[in-house]
Amino acid sequence: MFEAVNRGKRSLRINLKVPVARDLFFRLAESADVLIESFRPGVMAKLGLGYDELAARNARIVYCSLSGYGQDGPLAAQAGHDINYLAIAGVLDQTRAFEWPAIPGIQIADILGGALSVLPPLLAALYARSAAVGARHRCRHGESVLAHHFFANARPTPSQRRSRTVLERAHASRRPSTFHSSR
Repeated sequence: MFEAVNRGKRSLRINLKVPVARDLFFRLAESADVLIESFRPGVMAKLGLGYDELAARNARIVYCSLSGYGQDGPLAAQAGHDINYLAIAGVLDQTRAFEWPAIPGIQIADILGGALSVLPPLLAALYARSAAVGARHRCRHGESVLAHHFFANARPTPSQRRSRTVLERAHASRRPSTFHSSR
């Protein structure tokens, strides 16, 4: 999966707490079209790399803050992971294999709730920017996954039905006492 979503990308790892690395980050941001950050709310500002600081150096930058539960609200400071977003949105409950939720083989929330839900507003911001100045956009994994949870109710394709049959055979060989459910 990593190779599929990162093919052709160049990457650079820097420690944003080191002054020389922060200077490099600012130099890169000065010519960037888009910045997507996925820290907990407020982390970039604490590092001195918030929207205001970057927009002062690059007024046309489109700054996207992607967080699990939004920039404010009761869950904003909580850490989140793909499985958490699926559970909160109700998707995990709908992906049952027998009596317990099945753990998906791919990061559904990260892909649908993160990457794919961020793309349309970012493209709109880039389009709007062509006639004006930059923009800031904030996204929430949890809400985005909720919008996509209809996938769990979709009718299975023939290959998915075959996969489920394989899964059912694998689970049928397990003794029921080996699984402890909270239900």
